[in-house]
Amino acid sequence: MSNEKKKILLIFDFDKTIINDDSFGYYAIKMLTKEEKDKLFRTPRNQNWVIGFNLTLKMIASHGTTLNEFNKVLEEIPLSKGMNELFSYIGKNKSKYEAVIMSSNYQYVILHLLKYYNIFDIFSEIICTPSRLSNPDEKDQFIYVLDNKPHNCPKCNPCNCKSKDFNEFLSSHDMNKYEKIVFVGDGWNDFCLARELSDKDMVFARKNFVLYKKLFEENLQNSLKCKAEAWDDAKDIVKYLQSI
Repeated sequence: MSNEKKKILLIFDFDKTIINDDSFGYYAIKMLTKEEKDKLFRTPRNQNWVIGFNLTLKMIASHGTTLNEFNKVLEEIPLSKGMNELFSYIGKNKSKYEAVIMSSNYQYVILHLLKYYNIFDIFSEIICTPSRLSNPDEKDQFIYVLDNKPHNCPKCNPCNCKSKDFNEFLSSHDMNKYEKIVFVGDGWNDFCLARELSDKDMVFARKNFVLYKKLFEENLQNSLKCKAEAWDDAKDIVKYLQSI
């Protein structure tokens, strides 16, 4: 290991970071009836997201929606600005970087969109909520989201805690092979992971999104050990990586 150049570990959130929307909200609004949306959005905000995922998917499937039709709606969601350029840069410099995803979203959506945008091979690992096809032996296949591992974090949704995911990653990998960690996110649950980063690391918070507001408007940046920067265009992250 001593003769091998250390890499920079890049950790990405998925929704509103890699893709430019919340995929769950996007397909729910597009594919549910008004009555179904009213039922869905009456559920408590702190309810386990897995329950909301499965309720929504069950209602979508009840319309006779096929997986192909569901996929077409997912594919309407674009990548965030500059992500193509960022992933092109990472792909050309894999000797310098290792990229992973840590997301509360479920596996089917993430894998489908990574493959659709031809960026699946950028990532060495995808840590997310598990899912499977609900009827693997039938033509009317649809998606079932599985419960994630429980956690004790009082601030995160029961579905997922990113600090737990991050610490499990640390304990199962040789972290000596990484020079530093760069985390790219947008949401309130990304703050939980950012608090785990060290003083040599960096968090990029998407400008005008929740994580940015926590760090730069609520002045919680001082509660972190790591450095923090805003990003509006992922090419900002390319420039940073090129500068270090």
